[in-house]
Amino acid sequence: MDKNDTKLRTLDTPPSAAMMNYLALMVQMEEGGQRLRSIDIANRMGVRKPSVCNALEKLARSGCVTDNNGRDIVLTQKGRDLGRAFLEKTRILSGMLEEGGMEKRSARTEARQLAHAVSSDALTALLRVSGKNPGRDTVPGGQG
Repeated sequence: MDKNDTKLRTLDTPPSAAMMNYLALMVQMEEGGQRLRSIDIANRMGVRKPSVCNALEKLARSGCVTDNNGRDIVLTQKGRDLGRAFLEKTRILSGMLEEGGMEKRSARTEARQLAHAVSSDALTALLRVSGKNPGRDTVPGGQG
């Protein structure tokens, strides 16, 4: 396999669960008016800065972030959209779990884990079964 084939496959491969967690955090930080600096991300995620740097390299290769000349990290529209979709899935699932009687904190933790595994189509189906009957725009990400 040629190096260019690997590079192209990297661009088309959806981010892993760990990378989605980084994107979701960066969207939350950005929407909260915070700068996106690797040290702040490391502190918020409870990891070391080299781990964040490795994740950011992967996210940059997949077109989700860019580096602003070594300063703040910049989410691309793709990264922002993926992070927002993941956060919305998490919010919907957390709400469903809370409605089912789970304590709020536990529901959020479980919802984050479930959001990685549940496609948007499956979530739409679950919402319909639960009587929510969502429109297509309710569940982010369309098909997948």
